[in-house]
Amino acid sequence: MNDRAYKYFFIASNYDKIFNEEQKSFLQLVTSNESTSAFADRILKLVEDAKHNTQWRKQFMDFKHYMSQSFREGKEAGATEKAIEAATNLLKMNILSPEQIAQAQGLPLEKVLELQKSINVIA
Repeated sequence: MNDRAYKYFFIASNYDKIFNEEQKSFLQLVTSNESTSAFADRILKLVEDAKHNTQWRKQFMDFKHYMSQSFREGKEAGATEKAIEAATNLLKMNILSPEQIAQAQGLPLEKVLELQKSINVIA
């Protein structure tokens, strides 16, 4: 993922193959919702406390809303970048008019004309 972090992925249902007891009890808790150790008991207590903490719940909902909004914005930005790239390629091919490219890619005509000018300057 190019962030220099280590990421570990576990198949929760294979908890019996884990040697670390805390990880094992956590994965068992995830799969069965049953506590098998003091560590899992502590996690369950923290979850219960969190469920009843209205301030935390509001912060969590705000965070969740922020993340979904950021995801949507990123997805839209990615779609726009792809449309610009496709429009640039179509302009270089010189097959369609800028109006047709704008319509096909869902871009404003002004943006396509701007791309055309930048291509002509470069070429």
